[in-house]
Amino acid sequence: MEQSLRAIELVSFVNLDTLEEKRVQFNPTELTHSVSAEYTMFQVVGLSYQPHQYASTSNREFSMTLMFRVDSPAERDEVDDALRFLDSLMYAADFGGSPPDTLLVWPSLTSTQVKVRSVGKKHTQFNSILAATMTSVDVALMAIHSKPLLQGDVRENGIR
Repeated sequence: MEQSLRAIELVSFVNLDTLEEKRVQFNPTELTHSVSAEYTMFQVVGLSYQPHQYASTSNREFSMTLMFRVDSPAERDEVDDALRFLDSLMYAADFGGSPPDTLLVWPSLTSTQVKVRSVGKKHTQFNSILAATMTSVDVALMAIHSKPLLQGDVRENGIR
């Protein structure tokens, strides 16, 4: 029973301003995430190296490729809606505002507040009237932090 429930769990995105949720059509096969420590490099005359001082740690960045396939007119509407939803996560709702915070839900791995940084589409198959029937979408996200993380916290609980 548990395996059948897991088989239908899908990655989803939630616009935290409107609470609209979209699940992916097919789960991605890979998720890349990374952080980096940032340092200020100093120039000291006559020194054979550059001393560095810790400045900050970057927000965790995520990237994935989503696949969309259209086999029917109903699927065309669903896929077009999903693609417009992903694009809309990079735009403010009002002039002077900012794009919404988004919840990335990857079942059994993470549920993280992010900003959508980029959405790139590649159409790879077309029907007889040249409408795309297969589209891959590269999505880049950056985590939002509400409090500082310290080494002990990350060691004990991981990056959240």
